[in-house]
Amino acid sequence: MENELTENEIVQLPIDIHANKLVDWLIDRRHCVLKCQDSIKNIRKKINSAIQDMPAVESVTKLLKGTYINYFHCLKIVDILKETEGDSKNIFGRYSSQRMKDWLEIVQLYEVDNIYLMEAANIFLRIMHYEIPALRKRITKCQQTQSECARKEIEYKSSSVGAREKFRTECKQMGITGENVKRELAELVNELPQHYQVCVEKTAELEKACQYYTAFADYVNTRCERATETNCPLLTHMNTHGNTTVYQWNTGTVPAKIVTQQIDTQDETAGGEVTDEIDWGDDDELDLDLDEVNQIDFSAITLEESGDIDFSEQIDFDIEVNETEGVCKDGVAEGDDALTLLDYSQTRNKFISELTELETFLRQRLLEMGNDSNILLVDLLSSAPLVVQQQTPETIRKYLPVIHDIISHITAVRLRHLFTIKSSSRYVDRLTENLKKNLVQADKMEATSRAMVSRAEDAKTEQDTIQPEIMILLKKAKDLQRLIEDDISKKYKNRPVNIMGGAVSF
Repeated sequence: MENELTENEIVQLPIDIHANKLVDWLIDRRHCVLKCQDSIKNIRKKINSAIQDMPAVESVTKLLKGTYINYFHCLKIVDILKETEGDSKNIFGRYSSQRMKDWLEIVQLYEVDNIYLMEAANIFLRIMHYEIPALRKRITKCQQTQSECARKEIEYKSSSVGAREKFRTECKQMGITGENVKRELAELVNELPQHYQVCVEKTAELEKACQYYTAFADYVNTRCERATETNCPLLTHMNTHGNTTVYQWNTGTVPAKIVTQQIDTQDETAGGEVTDEIDWGDDDELDLDLDEVNQIDFSAITLEESGDIDFSEQIDFDIEVNETEGVCKDGVAEGDDALTLLDYSQTRNKFISELTELETFLRQRLLEMGNDSNILLVDLLSSAPLVVQQQTPETIRKYLPVIHDIISHITAVRLRHLFTIKSSSRYVDRLTENLKKNLVQADKMEATSRAMVSRAEDAKTEQDTIQPEIMILLKKAKDLQRLIEDDISKKYKNRPVNIMGGAVSF
């Protein structure tokens, strides 16, 4: 019939086998048997034994180096041994060499039930489905690691720059360069006299306001038959004497000598070995005469027979407490007494309190002056001192900005830092540590950034190492695919065989 194919055309028809179905195809067509693992294990043992006795031939060494020996390798080895062991061949075409006998036996065992074809197919599928995809996953992971490390490197560098910029900003706010933080912070207290001078000069502008407040309070207290009180004594003292020492404020006399404390400006990075040993002093200085102790007469000490303590006498618990820790002796100002009024926290707070009190009084007077219906107050102040009657809302308003400027200046964040720095060396250490935390953070970020660079380089090296391995496996898979296709083709009168989805598709 016209539609029937000739034998020649049938021979030319290709046999297409999908790679995933290769093993099933071989079993279904009875080329191989499913249960051949035991036979393969036996062949592997004979191969391992035969490898131990091989001729020192370069071609053999190159063939066996790092290779999983399969049936096709065994055929090549036999061909090589035919040349090296040719002298052992007898007239019947058999070899007396044990090497040749071992490898010929291995080839024959492989050909039983086409075990070699099943093993080659399994090796081919393992390479294509597992080994090459696993290596490609590693390459993908290396690429992801490089991308992630590049991103994190930028982030860490940005964080490092931000931390250093924050350090410079905070140092700028504190008025230091940041080269030697502790020393520069300690030297900031040298600016305090300038700030104090500003406060004193502005306080001098409030002299009439203080006189007005004092005269008004004295007049009202006199009219109401109440005891007069001293108003704003610290402001009055500063208007008269300036920013004096606490000693002069407490005693009314100028000290003959002022003993001040110096702040330790040695930075932790500069010299000075720190030891944990306790200095017990010089043992030679301890001179304890035990003979004198033994000579003490304890006979003069007696107790009453009852042994009771007499509580009949009352104890005077009215103890006078000195608010300052300084010691006033012989005109020498020490401790807190050596500080100025604005240096000492208690007098500084009193200074701010009196300014607030004065501001409150002036605002109240402005409110009262603005109320024209308060006839009683006008009548009350008709006989007041001249300094009280001369005050107008305009003059009072001039004092309020001055008070506001002084309070804002003395309570500024920068000055509060300077006050604490001067009064506490521990605060200097703590402030230094807080400032240097930004530098520590910046160094940490830079180290992490360098670690990301190193990690990316390691990933790149690993990727470069894996790529040749993939190429070697791919070449091995292609060779196996060609050999399997050729072997199957021989079984079907040399019809072309195509393994679909094999190594050629990669």
